[in-house]
Amino acid sequence: MTARGRLRRHLWQLPLAALISLTSGVVVWVDVITVDPDISPMLLLLDLVLGIASMVLVGLRDRAPVTITLLICAATGFSVFALGPWLLAVVSLSTRRSLRLVALMLATSIASTVLVELIRPLHLGDMPFDGPWLVVALALTGVVVFAPPILTGWIVGARRALVESLRNEARAAEAERRVAGEQARTEERVRISREIHDEVGHRLSLIALHAGAMEYREGLTAEQVQHEAGVIRSSAHQAMGEVRRTLQVLRDDESRHRPEDPDPGLDLETRIRHLAQEADDAGSPTEVRAPAPLAELPSSSARHVHRIVQEALTNALRHAPGASVEITLDGRPDDRLELTVTNPRNRRTPKDAPVAVGGGLGLVGARERAELAGGQLVTEAGEDEFIVRAWVPWPS
Repeated sequence: MTARGRLRRHLWQLPLAALISLTSGVVVWVDVITVDPDISPMLLLLDLVLGIASMVLVGLRDRAPVTITLLICAATGFSVFALGPWLLAVVSLSTRRSLRLVALMLATSIASTVLVELIRPLHLGDMPFDGPWLVVALALTGVVVFAPPILTGWIVGARRALVESLRNEARAAEAERRVAGEQARTEERVRISREIHDEVGHRLSLIALHAGAMEYREGLTAEQVQHEAGVIRSSAHQAMGEVRRTLQVLRDDESRHRPEDPDPGLDLETRIRHLAQEADDAGSPTEVRAPAPLAELPSSSARHVHRIVQEALTNALRHAPGASVEITLDGRPDDRLELTVTNPRNRRTPKDAPVAVGGGLGLVGARERAELAGGQLVTEAGEDEFIVRAWVPWPS
């Protein structure tokens, strides 16, 4: 707590303590003077000085709470005017809920009171008790007097601990909410970037290949030029459609978590054969082998497999343009679907062959997709061929 906060807290506590001290001091000293009119005024002055000193100390108790509280407990045996600061200090220190501190405060107050009663005959006449009964009576009185302020402080401390615990829980929940929100935003950015890379990157690779064919191949007939231009136009339209869908996801919160489904309405084998046809049109003969009943594959797994095949084909077109590609999909329900994409490696590519552009992140995204589906993707780079192997679970 800041100094200003402690001052605000003390503004109502200190006047209350002073009022208690003044009231108790006046009542007790009026009774004492009535019983013994010849009592020394120095005792009254000493009582008043100790009360004022206790009031000053209790206002500074935050600097050394244990030491100051024990000093005030010691002063209460000699000063009735110290009662208010004593109550405030005992309640304050009891909020720590420590039995050791309670025992220290109780022992100090009882010892101070016993000491005063032992020297009291020098000033005020005979003692009401003598011998061990004096200590027993003062101890029982001290326990009774101490009980209310200690219990009050204990309850206040428990309440403070509960409030602090609730605040910590609220702060932890807020921190978790922020982390979860940031994680969700990061995952969404990754998902969108993956979609842009998989679909738009694939289309742009095809556009680059066909545009390169038109640029570097000589002697193309009008029909061939028209065909290449048609492929470029179709790929550009599909890429623009994917960009529009991505922008719609960014604008529409309700569609943000809808599953992306390329070529909706078509089964997985048909989608993959379309991808193979596009690669074949780009100059890379592509063969698809699919003995597995792909129509029974769940749609969520089918989306991931489609994207993995798409990225493997894009990788083959990028690094081995014109080379033949083999795609094999095999597996069965209640087991898993295994995917293999193979293309030649170390193939001498003519200098004028068109090469697709890319950023080198495709297979990384494909590996992430396989892991998201609960499977795995590995690559094998041999001397003569490059192989992408992946598998995803195939629940019934």
